[in-house]
Amino acid sequence: MDPIVTSAALHLLAGKYFQIAAFVMLAYDHLITLGQEVERIWKRPKSAASLLFLLNRYATLIQFIIIVVVGEASRMYLHTNCSTIASLASCFSCDKYVLFEGICTVALVAVGQVIMILRVVAIYRGSKRIFTFLSIVLTGQIIISIVGLKDGFAVPLPPGLVGCILTGSNTLFPSVWIAPLVTDSFIFLLTIYRTKENIRTLFTSVSNGATSVTDRAVTILLRDGLMYYFLIFLANLMNCLIYFIAEPDIKPIGASFSQLLTCTVISRLVLNLRSLSHGKSGDTSKRNATPFHHQRIPSNPTPKQLESIWTRTLNDFTEDNSLTSTLEVNHPSLDKAPLEEEVEMTNRVNENKDHSHNVV
Repeated sequence: MDPIVTSAALHLLAGKYFQIAAFVMLAYDHLITLGQEVERIWKRPKSAASLLFLLNRYATLIQFIIIVVVGEASRMYLHTNCSTIASLASCFSCDKYVLFEGICTVALVAVGQVIMILRVVAIYRGSKRIFTFLSIVLTGQIIISIVGLKDGFAVPLPPGLVGCILTGSNTLFPSVWIAPLVTDSFIFLLTIYRTKENIRTLFTSVSNGATSVTDRAVTILLRDGLMYYFLIFLANLMNCLIYFIAEPDIKPIGASFSQLLTCTVISRLVLNLRSLSHGKSGDTSKRNATPFHHQRIPSNPTPKQLESIWTRTLNDFTEDNSLTSTLEVNHPSLDKAPLEEEVEMTNRVNENKDHSHNVV
């Protein structure tokens, strides 16, 4: 057999095995965390945070079911007349299909990063500056990634080999993995900066053998932030190195693994954070506040009519029902957030009502 064909066949087989192994990892994680998902997501009041979680978790699963099925279905039609099954997998352009796969990857990775951005905005007490800055970074990431994918094409395979594998010759093609690293780096640094005031307290509590809900919350934020950043960093770094040093038909071998790992880690982050209130109350329909270091809790809870989709979503990333149970830093510009303004307004309204009642 021609050595070129043999090499291409081995590379194609390695790519398919790597993709299926990553898909099995995702499916297995879905199965072992399904009980947590039911208790901490489905049985809780729905919000934009819940919808983002479900989109990240299930859209990625559906995408890769399609990818795996199409990859195997195209093998069926290798010797089949397309005119008899015109709507099925063998009758489309492989170049168009791999672009669909690439665009889905960019979109779903962005969904995961939206979750991480909202998580950071939540611990900055709804800061519009942080939200705007990270939104601009994410928008730039999406634009650069799409430009990199614009000239993507399917890896040319020798006759008899079946598969649709995305690659590209554009110098911006690796931005699909490099651009998310920039966004993730900002997310990680902002998380560390916001929680640095609590780290000393956390170490003191741990050394004394006594930990509080605050310590657990800070531990989860730091541990999960570190885990997310370094796992995704290593996966994307692996993709970049393989792309630059490997042979052309095996350059994108790790792309699926990177996306599926991102989906898995994001799901775990949300479920871990939801464990704070679930573990304390035992009631999945009821949330308790998580008191962070230097927090200010209003004397009166915010009425439901003032609770917007935005505040409910941010609360879901801090496990807080009081709208202000988030980390504090000594930066007044960051503290002038919509959440605090709503609480202050509510307190004034309640004080006026109490005063009127006493007068009567």
